[in-house]
Amino acid sequence: MARPIKQGLDYFPFDVQLLSDFKFMDIRYKYGCWAIVVYIALLELCYKDKGYYIDYSNKRQVILMILDSLKGKYQPTAETVENVIEDLVASGLFSVDHFKEQIITSKRIQIVYYTSKKRGVMTDIKPSIWMLSIEEMKGLGNSEILQNFINVTKTKVNVTETRVNVTLMPQSKEKKSKEKQSKEKESNTANNT
Repeated sequence: MARPIKQGLDYFPFDVQLLSDFKFMDIRYKYGCWAIVVYIALLELCYKDKGYYIDYSNKRQVILMILDSLKGKYQPTAETVENVIEDLVASGLFSVDHFKEQIITSKRIQIVYYTSKKRGVMTDIKPSIWMLSIEEMKGLGNSEILQNFINVTKTKVNVTETRVNVTLMPQSKEKKSKEKQSKEKESNTANNT
C-alpha cells in the first residue's frame, strides 16, 4: 500500500526583515504584538495543512484555531484576530484577490512552498489558487510542480482534477519495455534465418 502524500510542510523559514517591513508597520502600531503572533499563527496554519493556502470559507473555524494556539492569560478576542487578518490582507501581506474568494495565501508563501517541495513527490496544486508563473518557477529551479504545470498547459488537462501523476506511470514504462524486448526477439529471429 502506497504511503499517503504529505501536502503540508514540517518547517518553514521565517523572514528576518518582517518586523521592519513597511507593510507590517501600521498593523504593528495598531495591534502591537497581536499583529505579529496572528501573522505567525496564519503562516503556521497555512504551511501545516495545505502547504500554500488556508481555506477561509469557514472563517470562525480558522479564528478559533488561531485563538487556540494563542491561548493564555492575555489571549486576544476573536474580533481582534479577525481585524488583524483583514488588515494583514489590506496591507498586501496576503493576496487581496484570493481573500475575496475566501482563500488566504501570498506569493511569498507559495515561493517558500515551491522551494521546499522541489525535491519531493508531486503534490496536489490547485491552479486557480497558484500565483507563480511558469517563468517564476523556472527561476526558482526545476520541480515536480513546475513539470505538472508545463504538462497541463501542453495537454490542457487539469491533472489535479483527474488525480493522475503524469511523471509516475510505471504501467506505460513496463509496456514499452515489453514491446522493446519483443521487437529485439523478432529482429534476432529474422537475422538467424
